[in-house]
Formats: sequence, structure tokens, C-alpha cells
Amino acid sequence: MREVNSSPVIDHAVENWQRQATNLVDGVIKVKLVHGRGKSFFLPDMVFVQSSVAWHWLQPQFFSPVVFAYDDGDAFASLRLDLSPEIQINVGIRKSNLIARLDDQSFLYHCQVSASTKIAEDFLGQCHQRSDGGFDVKLFHHTNERALAAIQDSGHLRGSSWNLQGSKRLANIEYIYFTNLLAIRNEEDLISIAMTDKARIFLRPDHSEDLADAVEIKVYRATTNERQATIALHVPCEMLASQHIWLHDDRPRPAYYEIVGPRIFRAGITPGTVAPFADGRLLRTVDEKRFHYAVVGDALTHAGLLAPFDEELTQEILQIDSPPVGQDIFDTWIANANLPLYHPDTVEQAQFQPAVLVK
Repeated sequence: MREVNSSPVIDHAVENWQRQATNLVDGVIKVKLVHGRGKSFFLPDMVFVQSSVAWHWLQPQFFSPVVFAYDDGDAFASLRLDLSPEIQINVGIRKSNLIARLDDQSFLYHCQVSASTKIAEDFLGQCHQRSDGGFDVKLFHHTNERALAAIQDSGHLRGSSWNLQGSKRLANIEYIYFTNLLAIRNEEDLISIAMTDKARIFLRPDHSEDLADAVEIKVYRATTNERQATIALHVPCEMLASQHIWLHDDRPRPAYYEIVGPRIFRAGITPGTVAPFADGRLLRTVDEKRFHYAVVGDALTHAGLLAPFDEELTQEILQIDSPPVGQDIFDTWIANANLPLYHPDTVEQAQFQPAVLVK
């Protein structure tokens, strides 16, 4: 990456941001630049913070559009991320603090994290930083005792062809499903990973508080009894698929984004292959597969609420930018301001197996 000139204008912007910060700590953010229909923005994957003894990672549930400033080759961006409806953090990212570019087209930056309150341990996942600057995050695969024994004997995990909704089978990718939940204890935990013993969940669009206005989403039928055996693995963060999102734009309130299934993490592999693990870590192989997009659903509509669960029924996607070698996401943003960068036809998307009719 080329050297960045320090700008007094950006120095001032950073100082102003720091003056308003509370509970300020240093951290690292993993972030992508994405392009949608008529918009571009920073998509935050996760934030890493270091305590006196270890690194931890934070998973946002909501985030707001980036506030951006640039001058003379230098730039500063701030993002508000909500870990829950009650706990917010603000992240300040300076262009010159780039650490690494990962092969999922994400970028790691040293950042500063300002928290609205002390972050509870419930929100802190375990992780460790690798020598290349990337992070391996601790995640959990919950299954039954028989399947766990087979996994441990084989030394690998097999992918699932089920889509996020658990109602259709994918043709050109399989996913190994993980969660940051330590255990699946109750129905609420099941719903948070898009499962339920009722095989359906209901979501209301933003404009309505009437239950009769909710859209029914069929999901994978499961019970807590089927998820009582667990394998914990450290997963390289760049192996994880981009999480789909909802756009909440119920004006006159400010627009914001919501991560769909923030408890769900998917590592993609080529169909018919496996993902080996050793010493508590999922291993990288040539059989990895990922798509360079995420679905964005309009939370004002039934179709938009359904879109992230069933990719087959939407063309509303966020294309992940791939800056040229030697450039980062700030360079792309500055150099292409107000230009149309959304080209969904150039992105490989999920394909689905033909539906099987049961007579």
C-alpha cells in the first residue's frame, strides 16, 4: 500500500471526533466497500478490541451510514455500530492506519472505538491475531452426539446445501454453519440461527405495528434436543461469508442498516468437498468458496424482509468492491465519487437446485 500524506484538516477532524468520544479504546475493524443500486457505503464485518490479556471481537447488529472526510490524500471515516439496541459504539478509521487487505476483499484498519457504556462480556467473542494481521474468531457448530462423533473421527466438517432460510438447496456452493452462541438452550436461541420447531417465523415491515401485517418466513425445522453437542473452532475471519442486511429507511427517521442473523456465520466450500480442521482451527484449502456480494432487503416491504433469507427471489444485492493492487477502499471512494459502480451482472450469485415435487 502506498504511503499516505497526513493532512492538518484530517488531523483536526480526528481530534474533534476524539473529544466527543467516551470509554475510548484502540482496536481493529474489518470492513468492506460495497455498491448497491444508487448507493455505496462501508460494510462493517466485525471489530476487534484488546484487553490486558487477550483480543476479543465484537459483532454489530445495526450500523449507520459512514461519516466521511478527506483532504490531500488523507481521509477519516466514522461509523456508528450497535451491538444491541442498548449498546452503541462509534468507530473512527483513518486511511493511514491500514493493516492488511484480506482475500475476501475486506480491509483491516487500526481504529479507535468509543463505547456508550462499558461493553459487557456477553458481547466479547474470543479470537487471536495472526502474524499476517488477520484474526481467527472462535465460533461454534452445534449438532447431535452422533454427528459430533463422526466429525471428530474424520477431522473435517461437511457443508450443507441448504440456503439461509433452510427451505431450498443451493447448487454452486455449500456452507458450514457456525454461531457465536455457546449453546442452543431454548426456542429464542433457535430462532436467532433461523431455526424453530414450528418451521416458521414472522417479521413485520417497518411501517406497521400490526401482527396481521407480518410476513411468514419458512425456516428449517429443528429442536434444541438436536443441537446439544458442540465443536468449537477458531475460524479465519476471511473465510466467513458477508452477512446479508436490511435497510431501514422509514422517513423522516434517519436510515440505518441491520445485520440479518447476526448470530449466524457461514464458511463456504465447493459442493462435494470438506473443510478440515486441526488443533482447534478450521484450515484454509483450495476448496473454499465465497460470493462477492451481500443481499440488501428493504425492511418496509414483505419482499425485502424475505430477500436475505431467500436469495433466489431478489436481485437487490450489494456488490463488494475490489480496489486495484496498491489501493484501499478510501482510494476507491475518493476517486470514484458520484460515479455508478454497481454492476451486479459481473458477480457470481447463488444458484439453486430445481425444486423436487413430492406427490
